Amino acid sequence: MKWKSLGLWVNLLVGGALALAIWVLMAWVASRPALRTLVDLTPQQSSSVDAITIDLLKELRGRQADLEFHQFYPPFEGQAADALKAQEFRIRSRLRELTKLLLLSYQALGGDQVKVIEHDLYGDPQKTREAAQRFDYRDSAGDVLVVAVRVPGKEPRFRKLSLPLDLGRIEMPNTAAPMAKNQLPVLKAFVGEVQISSAIKSLLVEGTPAVYVLMGFSPQLSDGATGGSYGMLFGALQKLGFDVKRWDASKDAAVPADAALVVALEPVRDFNDKVTESLHTWVKRGGRVFVNYAWNELDDWNPTGGKFGQLLGYEVGARPVFHKIRDTSGKTGGRWLDNDPAVKRPELGVNPGHPITRRLAQSRTGLEVRHARAIREIGSPAGVRRDVLLVTGDQGWQAAFPEGQQDYRAPLNVKLASFDVGMAIEVDVDPALLPPDTPNPPKTGHVVLVAGQFCTNEGMPYYGDLALNICNWLTERKVLLDLKSSGYEAKYLQVQPPQIDRIGFFLVYGVPGLFLLLGGVVLYLRRRQ
Repeated sequence: MKWKSLGLWVNLLVGGALALAIWVLMAWVASRPALRTLVDLTPQQSSSVDAITIDLLKELRGRQADLEFHQFYPPFEGQAADALKAQEFRIRSRLRELTKLLLLSYQALGGDQVKVIEHDLYGDPQKTREAAQRFDYRDSAGDVLVVAVRVPGKEPRFRKLSLPLDLGRIEMPNTAAPMAKNQLPVLKAFVGEVQISSAIKSLLVEGTPAVYVLMGFSPQLSDGATGGSYGMLFGALQKLGFDVKRWDASKDAAVPADAALVVALEPVRDFNDKVTESLHTWVKRGGRVFVNYAWNELDDWNPTGGKFGQLLGYEVGARPVFHKIRDTSGKTGGRWLDNDPAVKRPELGVNPGHPITRRLAQSRTGLEVRHARAIREIGSPAGVRRDVLLVTGDQGWQAAFPEGQQDYRAPLNVKLASFDVGMAIEVDVDPALLPPDTPNPPKTGHVVLVAGQFCTNEGMPYYGDLALNICNWLTERKVLLDLKSSGYEAKYLQVQPPQIDRIGFFLVYGVPGLFLLLGGVVLYLRRRQ
């Protein structure tokens, strides 16, 4: 009888141990990045991440790359003597909190290859000083997040991101209006994921491709800060690791030898014969060109493509493309309307199959261009293939301005139609044009055309993804495509703090207690037999 009772207890202990082992194993399996699904319980779902970021972290795991986040947060200096200083402290604290929560998502999705390190000058001064020296950090830089990537067989690389300058969009007070009501800065948005994922992608790309901006055909081209300038585009390209240079074709018509991409922004006249021959020959050698046409009010400032267009089989219309707008007031049942200045900004459909526009199509991000013009195919040049990227709806027309007056009415005697305003052209490489013994010779050259203004300082905050995707694709930096999108849905539950406490109590105490209770029931039933 004694041995029988001892056997029951041993059986109970073994069963309980096996049950706990199964529970631990289930928890371990569920914690694997490949099997894990995060549920965002933070307010406003601020820690939900895009599918792009999930794919990026999956790629890092596949490449056995180590990812480290180093947080340098110097202590607050003094006390908040006034409302302005108090607001500054609140914004800094909020950005730190949001960043920490977001990094937990990266760490959970990335697994053991992702480490989050918060440096503390007082807690571990030696380690903090070594890290600060390694990443060239100074206290004067303020709150900084360092993103460091180490790919096996390559040198480790890192980028520094400022929390207030890069991860937060802060609206500053208007100091020029002393009587204004709002004299305090306001944190309008947290863009941590976009900046962090962009930094990771840029660190995975080796080299610094040279982007040459063609000068001499765009007299209004400027890299300043005004709305019609291109300073934001050039700055974004430099931030992604491009070397932005200028090509003065009036001094040397040959494409620079180190060029990876040539960009022509808003040319107001067709390329001359020397530049045309140089660009076409370069494309036939595998070169890459991006031309952004735009309509201009001066009639003779609207080039149609000229000989360069003929060689590649395209022509750009000289008149702007307008499109009717949908009535959203509910009074006309959604009827199409014209005779409104909004017809100047046609909303475009994008090609869901092309790498440049695939993510834009998936995210369902609205895309509009100003001063759009129609692109049509002409002829069938040998070795040239064309693919439409951007197209208007079917309620468009090419506007005519009688006596210089803009007329926003759709013409009565012209059938409304859709117009292509973006095109990707692939050109077969001519081996005879390549230098002898060229290693890994390219098979094709590429030209991308967009006939509408969209990547100026005014358009970059809204449609800059398209411009950056074009440049990344043309330079074969495919890992940098689709830096962000806004069409994802967060996986979240609305759970209040008391509910979270009860869930934690159940997992820590309830599950093991349930196992013990079941074991006791089994023991009781067996002893009755």
